[in-house]
This record gives sequence, C-alpha cells and structure tokens, in this order.
Amino acid sequence: MLWLINSNFQPKQYCKMGTIEEIIKAIDDELIKSEKEYLTLVNANKILLNQNLISIPEKLEKTLKKILEDKKIPHAYQTESTPKHWRIPLSEKGQTIKTKSKNTSTLTNKNKAQNKKSYSYNNLKVAICPNCSNATHVPYGQFRYEYINCINCKLNFPNPYYQIKPDNTPNTILHHNKKHNQTDSSITKTQRNWIISIAVLIVLFIIVSYSNNYWKDRNNSDNYSFDDSNKELYQNTPSETSNTIDLNNFTGQKITFKSTENDNESNGEIIQTNHEITYHTFDFINLNVTQKSPLNGQWVTITYPMKGFYKEKGIAATTYVITVNQLGVKEIWFSPDVPNLGYDYEDGTRISCYNVTKVK
Repeated sequence: MLWLINSNFQPKQYCKMGTIEEIIKAIDDELIKSEKEYLTLVNANKILLNQNLISIPEKLEKTLKKILEDKKIPHAYQTESTPKHWRIPLSEKGQTIKTKSKNTSTLTNKNKAQNKKSYSYNNLKVAICPNCSNATHVPYGQFRYEYINCINCKLNFPNPYYQIKPDNTPNTILHHNKKHNQTDSSITKTQRNWIISIAVLIVLFIIVSYSNNYWKDRNNSDNYSFDDSNKELYQNTPSETSNTIDLNNFTGQKITFKSTENDNESNGEIIQTNHEITYHTFDFINLNVTQKSPLNGQWVTITYPMKGFYKEKGIAATTYVITVNQLGVKEIWFSPDVPNLGYDYEDGTRISCYNVTKVK
C-alpha cells in the first residue's frame, strides 16, 4: 500500500491520539467557527477523527466518552433528562478567544463604515457626514474648503474633496529673513502703518458686504412668509381637463413627489437620461426639500433649505421656484400642471425629473 511506502503518512486507523489540550482546542475552534453553544459526543468524535486526533479503533472503543467520564475535560457535562447525553461547550480559553474575535470584527466593520466618506452620483460629488450619515452635495467651488457643514446635524467635518493649490514659489520674505537672520524690524514704520490701514479697509469691506447679504436674505425670508395676505402667490388655477395635482395653500403642508425618469442637462443640452425612481419631499413646515435617490442598492438622502419662494406664470403652466443658494444648488422648481420638477445648480447644470406623481 502507498501509505506503507511514505513513512510520514499515518492512516486514521493507526494515528497517535492527540493530547487533552489538542482535543479541547479542536472542539473550541469548531464551536467558534460554527457559532454553536456545544458539541455532542457524536459530533466531537467526527471532528477529532477528521483531524487525526483519535483513530478509528479509539472511536470504536469510545475513548472520548471515557475521557469525559474521567472528567479530563472539566467543562463538559451531561444532560439531566433521560437519556443522558454528553455536551462539550467552549472552554474558558475558547470563550476569551471568541470575545476577542467579536471585538475585532466589530471594530473592522466600524472602520469600513467610517472609510466610506464620499462617492459620486450622476456626476455629482457627495460627502457622507460621519456623525449622522447624511449625504451632502459638494460642488466644485467648495473643493477649496477644508471642512463641510452638515445641514442635518450641523457638524463640521473634513471635506474629502479638499484640494490645496500647489505653491511652488516659496515665501520670498520669509526665505530671505531665515537666510540672513533678519526680523520684521526691517519693515519701516510707514510700511507698517500702510499695512494696518489696508487690513482695516479689508475688514470694513467684509463687514459691509456681509451686512448687505444678511439684510437681503432677511428680505427674501420676509417675502417667503405664509401669512394670509400672500396666499394668492401660492395658488394655481388649472383647467378642468389638465392632469394637475392640487397644491393650493402650501402653508403647513408636506408634499412628496415620485419621479421615474430624469435628465442631466448642461447649457440646455441633455447629457444623460436616467430611468430610475426618485422621491422629492417639499416640507413647508420645516422649510426644506429632501431628495431621495437610489445608489448601489441603497437610498441616498440629501436635504436642501428653503431660503425664498416665488412663482413664474407661463402660457401652459405655472412654475413654483424655491431659492436655495447652498450645497451647490441655486434653485429647486416644480410645475404641477405639466407635471415635472428639477434642480438648477450653481455651475449651470440642471437635473429635470419627469413622470412625476404625487405620493402623499
């Protein structure tokens, strides 16, 4: 026989029985792998036989049962009910190994989740908030900012698209000062006064610009109010034959639309058509618009604030426009008489959604 030629090979009938420690370790490994609470005597014999820790004659002689009866595996026990069966659970060492394995697995999964910081959707850059997992659109103009503010939980987190413009020209003044051991004392008093004056003018300019923008936003916010005197701004008068969704009296409403098709447009030309289901919720209670879109089998949600509201009357339909000016989105519009809706971005691109129906 071949096994007689190879002296290193031992058939199961003639293998040397393993030590008690090897038997316990083999049973622990199987329990951790299978996530079982215990092994029966029959299952334990099969595992030890497959690992050459007992031989076939030893199995037939019920050697493992004798070991258990002699309490050489102290954590093994018999059931109280008749007929009694032997059960072998994890040893103390096995319990420790299992606990460490669970902790390592949990930490690995957490690191994987944290490593998913960004992705692209319809050629748009999206960042994931590490605190609340909310998706935030990052336009190209915000790549120069090191941090992003989450609109959902208000957390400032690192911008995954942050780009620092390379500067190959060293600071000439600093380099010169280091080389010649000079200090800022080489700047004359007149030069210092000029620098301070320019800095003061810049600060005043920033304050004035900020104030103008602030009051402009306040005025837009006042125009956005939903009091009774402005209700005519939010009314539509569709014809009886048109397929129109009733959107009168937006005050206190939360309306969700479902779209099954959308176009990516640039400069008035369609770049890509997507046949997918998207949801768009216009919340006139909390004053925000939520876009929910599928990505890799999961739903991605992006929330935009409402900063202003107006309508444009056309020949065929009336379009309601919401000004955003945040997260790269300039305006969000919807026309219930068509019906369609869309998003206009600050870089001149647009996403137009069609086959729009009201969900709730």
